[in-house]
Formats: sequence, structure tokens, C-alpha cells
Amino acid sequence: MAAAKLPPSQQLAWVGYEECRVGNARFTCTGAFDWTRRMGINHLVVVKSRASIDRYVALIAEARPRTIVELGIHRGGSTVLLERLARPDHIVALDIMEGPCPALESFIERHELADRFSIHYRIDQSDRTALERIITEAGFEHGIDLVVDDASHRYGLTRSSFTTLFPHVRPGGHFVIEDWAWAQSDAAGVLDESWTGTPSLGILVFECISVNAAHRDVIAEVTVGPGFATIVRGPAELDPATFSLDDYLTEPSRALISRMLAAWPGEAPGAGAEGESADQAP
Repeated sequence: MAAAKLPPSQQLAWVGYEECRVGNARFTCTGAFDWTRRMGINHLVVVKSRASIDRYVALIAEARPRTIVELGIHRGGSTVLLERLARPDHIVALDIMEGPCPALESFIERHELADRFSIHYRIDQSDRTALERIITEAGFEHGIDLVVDDASHRYGLTRSSFTTLFPHVRPGGHFVIEDWAWAQSDAAGVLDESWTGTPSLGILVFECISVNAAHRDVIAEVTVGPGFATIVRGPAELDPATFSLDDYLTEPSRALISRMLAAWPGEAPGAGAEGESADQAP
């Protein structure tokens, strides 16, 4: 089967190894935080690898999301990239930073896209009440098509936002966990103690794989690859008020996850966000 393609106006074109365009927007990609990169209203920085961006193009071409929620704005480039690729009806983006994000706000104003974007600052991804309020205000009557969690990259915080938002994803919709493999990559050897002392985000991905193995009606599919993991929601009805991955883990899975978390004292399955920092990943 041929790979799905986006309409010409939404197609991404690489104009160099780190430079790409989507329509009138130009992006410089970098795999690490680099504040020296130049930016402008139509030239934004995206902290993602080329391989990761190519995966997003394929995902959006296949899924055609009309509603998107992004956690983690950083410099705004990824938010604009998602919008330019998907041209959704509504995209909600939130971040714990004070804001505003000048590049993102300028792009929205210049292109008169205020009706398509909802931007929220000073939002902790583990704040269940705030997330529920934002989702309610967005009016996603048919659920969310795509969630991209590119926020703290911490196990507890990310597990918390997954627990809150996954029930709002429509059946067949996608939940993306960015940088899930930071503890398994070469970068793990150069991280400071604030990272080496927190559980691997890969444990959350393993929890999702375990639920997929036992309850495919809850998590239909898990795909891992460069940059991010993708979790596809199954057809089961999920109550946002009571949903928990713990309810779908088998005893053997619980035992294995407990052994994983034992490498980080003070953590346990379902620990949530308590005691973790909201600092961004390196």
C-alpha cells in the first residue's frame, strides 16, 4: 500500500539537512536546545531531529487530525509545524513557562489564525483540573485526534498528563510521547543528577505496551521509533474521571514494572507526578 500523502500546500520539503519548508513557513531543526539559532515570523526553530520530523509527516498524512493538543511549546516551532502540516480545525498548545512565546504569537497574528489556536501558559502538565478545564473550553465534541506530549519528559509528570488526556482521545486517535528513550540513549551518560534520579520515561511506554498485550480495546497499538512513541486508543469506553493504566496491568506486568521502578528509590507503579520537577529535558 502506498504511503499517504498530504495536499501540496501542506507537504514538507527539505532544503538542507536541517532546513525544511511547509508552504510559507521555514523551519530549522535541531536535536538539542540551541538558543543561537535565528528565528523570525516565518522562520522558526523546531527542537526535533530530521528523522522525527519525517515520522510526524507520515503520521499526520495517515491520521489527518482535525483536533490537536500539544504539551510543551518551547520556542513555538513545533506548534506551527503541526498546524502547517495538518491544518486542523483547532490546535491547543500549553506550557509551564510564563509566556508569551514571541515567535508563535507573531505567526498567529500575522497569518490571522487566532480562531485556530488556543495557547495557554503557566500550565503544569500534572494539573488535572487545569487540563480538564482547557479540554472542556476547547469543545472537542468528538474527542481529540492527536495529543503530542513534548513537555517535561519526566515519568511521573508524563504519566499524569497521559492519565488525564488519553480518555479524551477518540478511538483510533493517537497519543505521542516525545523523547521516551532519553534514559536509554547516549545522552543518559551526560545527564545531571536531577535526571539520573528520576525514572526512565521508557517505563511508561512499557506500561502502554503491557496494556496493549492484555487489553487491545484500551490501547490498540504502540509504535516506537526515532524521537517518539505513538499510542493508539482502542474502542473501549474510558471514563476520564476514573481512568488509570494500573487497572489494565496484569500481575506479571505489575511485578516487572515494580522491578524497573525499584532502580529509582521512592517511585512505585502509578506514582504520578508527586515529588518531580517540571524542568525541561536536555
